[in-house]
Amino acid sequence: MSNSGQRAGLRRAGFICISMAAIGFAPQLAHAAENGTTEYPLGADSYNAAITPPPGHGVLLSYDTFVSAGLYSGASHVAGSHLSVFVSAYRGVYTWPVAYDDGKITISSEIVIGGGHIGLKVPTPGGPLSNGSAGMVDPSFWPVDVNYHNGPVFLSVTMPIWAPLGTYNKNEGPAKGLGLNHWTFGPAAYLTYMASPKWQFDLDTLTEINTINPQTQYYSGIDDTLTASASYRLLPHLQIGPAAWIYEQLTNDTQYGHVYNKGNKGQTLAFGVQAIYGIGHGGILLKYYHDTLVRNRAGGDQVWLQWALPF
Repeated sequence: MSNSGQRAGLRRAGFICISMAAIGFAPQLAHAAENGTTEYPLGADSYNAAITPPPGHGVLLSYDTFVSAGLYSGASHVAGSHLSVFVSAYRGVYTWPVAYDDGKITISSEIVIGGGHIGLKVPTPGGPLSNGSAGMVDPSFWPVDVNYHNGPVFLSVTMPIWAPLGTYNKNEGPAKGLGLNHWTFGPAAYLTYMASPKWQFDLDTLTEINTINPQTQYYSGIDDTLTASASYRLLPHLQIGPAAWIYEQLTNDTQYGHVYNKGNKGQTLAFGVQAIYGIGHGGILLKYYHDTLVRNRAGGDQVWLQWALPF
């Protein structure tokens, strides 16, 4: 993908990678895994994280991701558990036809929608319990992205909002659906640095601030995700390199106003590799992550396929 005309990685709702609210998450297992869920698709924004279209232009980004994982209670894997998630999401980004400071500052807006399927198997005293659920993820809206570009440096700050419109049924189980049934606000900052014609570095952070799930009275604590990557231009249209993300829950989960399960704080450190093939001002990205140091959430493997099409 070229450096002009688009963001190649879905910044949170996906990424060309996304922004979908449902992709990097573990489903609710009773109430105990609600803290393990996130609206932000973890690891999505690993390439061109801060690059947005020029004024008066837009880009359509597609994110397909598959997750295969087990559940963790504390740092221990729950034997016999298995989570599978497939989500396909689309993100539209448009930069308004205004600019400031000689074109260095621009304003964009975004929307992300998508759907997919989640399957979950958990052990119980009476034997394994499993089910699947297909439907929508919670859509996200990015009213204002403030973008800055000066030479090799690209910066963007924004705050996406996830609306509780995805598929959710607290009486269905163990997988409740792809929606989380609460509002989420995600102040975020993105940096892309074109160090040379060969090397590019991306870094971004997003903090999730959740509201209470009105059906369960469960409040998932504030969490933060940091994503980083280095991309090397191996051929004129091909870049490869390592990518990683770290997720850390900062505050306790509560239910009915009381701390749940000693806070039930989630944690994951994931490492992976990505390859990007540029086609004109668009392109295709393929990447893989493996989760480590998992606590109180799902951990396993993720595969992403993403593409970008400017308009």
